[in-house]
Amino acid sequence: MTNPSKPDTQASDCTPIPVAAAKSIADEYAKSMVAILGYDPGDGRVYCATYGASAIGKDLAAAMGEIAVAAVGGVLDFNQIFEDFRATPAAESKAEIERLTNERDALAKRNVQLREALEALTTRMEEIHENEEYRAVWYRNQLNYGRYTGPKYEKQLADANAALRAAKEAK
Repeated sequence: MTNPSKPDTQASDCTPIPVAAAKSIADEYAKSMVAILGYDPGDGRVYCATYGASAIGKDLAAAMGEIAVAAVGGVLDFNQIFEDFRATPAAESKAEIERLTNERDALAKRNVQLREALEALTTRMEEIHENEEYRAVWYRNQLNYGRYTGPKYEKQLADANAALRAAKEAK
């Protein structure tokens, strides 16, 4: 008999428990996740088959199976995967959803930061425009040099304020 802590990784006659067996149990007993463990004294291995009805259920069932195998002394280092949903389009979709969710959350955080910065900038610009000392500088400049004809930002400031109002109303 092979030592269970050091299974014979060259065994060619190992027969995995089919996932269909776990699915059959799940269907028959109305379970969303199933893990089946088996021990083969011939090769000293602990076998596990898992089934989950959904992509998340498959992931959780796989984790449940790995925990169960480790709990009964199975060696996960020698784990052979015969069927693995993690290599399927559903698993790839789950990973993509997680990536996009994380990206969305980061963008939402950055959006808040940008909105706060823009709001602070527009508020400060409006405070400066209302300041008598600032107005006096412009008045004196016009007396000495004539009417200002350089670049202006009133439209952009109005657009920024409108965008901020629209964002507040959308909440």
